[in-house]
Amino acid sequence: MKKNQKGFTLIELLAVIVILALIMMIAIPSVTRYITQSRVKTVTKTMDSYITAVVQEVNDGDYHFSDSTKVYAIPIECVSLEKGGTNPFGEWMQANDNYWAYVLVQYDNVNYNYKYGFTFKDSAGYGMYPTVSANIDENSNQVKTGYDDLTKPESGKAVEFVPSDKWNGFDITSDTELIVLEATSEGQKGNGQTTCTLCQKGDNYEQVEEEKLANRKACNLIEGASVALGSRIECGGEYFHVISVTGNSVKMFADEAINSNTGKQRVDGESYSSMEKPYLATSTYWLSGSSLKTKYGTSYPAYVYDSNSSSYPLINTYKTYLLETVGLKDAELSLIDIKDLINLGCSISSNTCNSAPSWVRYEHSGYITGSVTNDKKVYFVMAGALTYFNYNSVGSSPRPVVVISLDEIKV
Repeated sequence: MKKNQKGFTLIELLAVIVILALIMMIAIPSVTRYITQSRVKTVTKTMDSYITAVVQEVNDGDYHFSDSTKVYAIPIECVSLEKGGTNPFGEWMQANDNYWAYVLVQYDNVNYNYKYGFTFKDSAGYGMYPTVSANIDENSNQVKTGYDDLTKPESGKAVEFVPSDKWNGFDITSDTELIVLEATSEGQKGNGQTTCTLCQKGDNYEQVEEEKLANRKACNLIEGASVALGSRIECGGEYFHVISVTGNSVKMFADEAINSNTGKQRVDGESYSSMEKPYLATSTYWLSGSSLKTKYGTSYPAYVYDSNSSSYPLINTYKTYLLETVGLKDAELSLIDIKDLINLGCSISSNTCNSAPSWVRYEHSGYITGSVTNDKKVYFVMAGALTYFNYNSVGSSPRPVVVISLDEIKV
């Protein structure tokens, strides 16, 4: 019996080919995109490994970068990795003008730490603008092709070897210098990689660190062209106005009274605790008949604020906060003198502060002076007015005066 065998017709074969072609047209871009995304993830992880290695070397003292007006570019030839470091797109570890890669470091003299980043251009045409590590995201298309304006940086030039708005996360101005560390063949480092000029720990590394700490400025001038009467100063979130500048000493008046619960300046609207209000100690300490104790004699005005004042522990707590938390190197704290108030525009004869600056007569802040006058009165300012009570009475809240060095203020 003869079997009837039938194959595919030409039309059917063509249909199959067309279907396969359509599937490939759909699948190939998706697969290509997946492969590219996987490579992007790999290259960002590789960049992270280089940055981590430089962070470790900075911590170990192999690098010392303390100038915030410069950005340091470290060729990745100079960086030791235990493993990895391959670019999945194209070569980048070549010392020529076509493709290269750098770890970037900039000292942050506000927060006293370093910003780390990365920039590269490889032989496959992929690249990335200078970007701090916090902004390197494997899913944000940071790694792209076609960066014609991504040229190799030159040491000592302005950092704008790419447009200034492309420096993502770095503090760049027209005066910022770029320092490119150069690879050398002197000695080996890590996995056979070359060393880098300035990589080694310098003899003055400890001195640089000490100077960096010594030059740290805990306060900022936020109002005024220079530190002078009335200038507003910020120190770690605490605010002051300058009363006077004598030589290298700056005398500042706190904008607010102190809150006993936090040891910091109170926020407008906070209530005073009962602990804050008493100023003078018991009358038996301050009075001896009708005079101050022999300790102060009979000469007025006399500055009577000392450790016997009920405000003393609170002022001391605030001093500890300024030194240990804010970072002041040294500070003298007291209560404002009636002489200071008079110099600032308050008047004893009229019991007003109408001629004083607004920050002296700030309506929401009541505060006590630390001295008595010739007529044995302790003055205080409340709701902008100047008034007084006898020195054996209870006073208002402590609003401290702080004396610091001019060197602690960043202008």
